[in-house]
Amino acid sequence: MSAAAESVTPARKRYMQRSREKAQARRVFICAACHLLADSTRAHAITCSTACRVRLHRNPELLAARNVACEQLQVSVSSVLEAGALCRLLPEAEAAVRDGTRTIASYRPQMCAALDRLLFEALAERSAAQATAP
Repeated sequence: MSAAAESVTPARKRYMQRSREKAQARRVFICAACHLLADSTRAHAITCSTACRVRLHRNPELLAARNVACEQLQVSVSSVLEAGALCRLLPEAEAAVRDGTRTIASYRPQMCAALDRLLFEALAERSAAQATAP
C-alpha cells in the first residue's frame, strides 16, 4: 500500500466512526413549529425543517410560552419535544418514564423504529393510491 493511501485510511475510519455514532444518536421529537413528528441527529434540534425554523424565528410567540414553562421546570425545550414524541409513538412507555424507572434515551431505538414504520406505511399507501389512479 502506498504512503498516500495509508495517510488517508485513519481519517476515513474516523469519518465512518462519526457516521455510525450519528446514526446511533438519532432522536425523534415533535417539531415546535408544525407539531409533526421529526427526527434529527442534533441533540438540541426543535424544528423539522428550515421552513419551520424560519416560522419560529418570525413568530417567536409560538415558542415563548413553552420556553417559560421549560425554564420554570429547569428542562430543555428539546427534551420536552422528545417526550411529546414518546407519548405519541409509544404511549405505553409514558408511565415508565414518568415514574423514573426508565429514561427517554432508553426508548430512542424503539421511537426511531416506530417513526420509520409510520413513514413506510405512509409511503406504501401513497404508492398504492398512485397505482390505482387513472
